[in-house]
Amino acid sequence: MKSLFKSIAVLIVVLIIALVVWLGYQYVNKKRTPLFTPIDSSITVSDQQATSTISLFGADVGTMASSTLDTSSWKTYTHDTLGFQVSYPPDLILNGDQSSTILAFPKETYFSWPLLDDVKITIAASSTCSSLLNDAMATSSSVELNGYTFTRHISQDVAAGNRYLEVMYTTTSQEGICYSIYLFDHGSNGAGLYVDDQAFIKRYDDAHATHMKTIIELFNEVVTKFRIVGQL
Repeated sequence: MKSLFKSIAVLIVVLIIALVVWLGYQYVNKKRTPLFTPIDSSITVSDQQATSTISLFGADVGTMASSTLDTSSWKTYTHDTLGFQVSYPPDLILNGDQSSTILAFPKETYFSWPLLDDVKITIAASSTCSSLLNDAMATSSSVELNGYTFTRHISQDVAAGNRYLEVMYTTTSQEGICYSIYLFDHGSNGAGLYVDDQAFIKRYDDAHATHMKTIIELFNEVVTKFRIVGQL
């Protein structure tokens, strides 16, 4: 009899713990959901030189065109070896070597969601033009910017819980040197890996689209300010 009562008591304790955990999860989930509210992801910006829009997994995240950003505080970097000059926001992390320059977007500055996002711009020059990692799915077009004729390549893909966005501008100098300005974003595939709430997932995806609009706009301006100042 004592063994039976002991078993019942243990079962009741387990049920109480399970109930507390479930209620705690519901409370936390309810508190977290309002962090991101649905946004209008159909922003359209026009430009006489480049008006094509880019859609990030169904959500428009801006256009491949220059903007009207205030760039008065931007830094300017000249790569003497590769012979180019570029301006960039002061909060980007500048790194690189003799073969390329990397501008990384700090996650804590440009993203408010807790999931993975690794975004960077790589500027390089070589005798042959670079290609995208996922070149098989890329779309290409020609665009005139700053007196340069660029070929613009755009590709995106989702695989194994990851999402990828690639945008590359390439232009060839009179001496046959190909310069590339390459934006790469590696992020998690929404919140779907962690929760089943579709409304909650959409809020994360909408927030990500908002973040990427900002990055695309900055990237456009970096491309606009790119200059070839010397030759290899």
